[in-house]
Amino acid sequence: MNGQAHALRRFLMGRGTSPGSGGGTTLVVASGKGGVGTSTVAALLALRAAEEGRSTLLVDAEAGHGTLHLILGVEPGPGLAALRGGMLTPRDLLVPVVDRLQLVTAGTGEEELGEPVGPVERRALLRRITELYGAFDVVIVDAGSRLDGVLAACTAAARHLLLVSAANAIALAATHALAKVVTARVPALPVSVLVNGCDDATAVAAYGVLRSGIWKFIGRMVPFAGSIPEDATLRAAAAAGRPLQEAYFGSVIAGAVRALDAGPLFNAVAAPNTAGTLKIPQL
Repeated sequence: MNGQAHALRRFLMGRGTSPGSGGGTTLVVASGKGGVGTSTVAALLALRAAEEGRSTLLVDAEAGHGTLHLILGVEPGPGLAALRGGMLTPRDLLVPVVDRLQLVTAGTGEEELGEPVGPVERRALLRRITELYGAFDVVIVDAGSRLDGVLAACTAAARHLLLVSAANAIALAATHALAKVVTARVPALPVSVLVNGCDDATAVAAYGVLRSGIWKFIGRMVPFAGSIPEDATLRAAAAAGRPLQEAYFGSVIAGAVRALDAGPLFNAVAAPNTAGTLKIPQL
């Protein structure tokens, strides 16, 4: 695992040159199928980054209606589609969550502003959001599981793609399929895998199956970022309507999130913004 961790560290510490990407790192979190906890993983990683003193932007880029505002217990905000009319700027979409964590929600603007956002327009809107990236140490984009949304997020200043999978055969097959498409469309983008909702041994076994398949059919080694176990406390909190951050801090699952190999992502920035003041560029 040392070699894989080293490779992941080198990938994540690479600095891109996309316009508007600034000095931070941009992680896209996605999955091959719904229901594997992609949004929860993205939110947990964002909470970890903020907890470590990194100014963090979390973007809900799921096609349709995302759920991050519900998971985190905040207002839905204008959402990406609100940029269509030209009355709002990316800065106007920011919704504060906790100290050092801001959210751009999926919002409800698609119905209010007319036709649903298509793949081409979604890609353009995500590129507009990259104007904000330079103000943050870490940017985490929840791209969901729809292929067009994932590809749009991966081509908008992304530095790394984290594929979230469950340990069952259907989820692993879907993850393999998504990895195949993304590596074909965005071959330079580093990719790693996180197995969600199971113990370490089950996760390692599931990753082994996935790694073998990707190597055999795609010819690429995909590092293992780690696993996040099932957490009854978080599940009960969600059922009770409590925000994720209330259950996260001090919970068992927080330790698992802190132990993930995604740590090098947050260490890639030499000087995090620890002053507590969010510096938003003039747009």
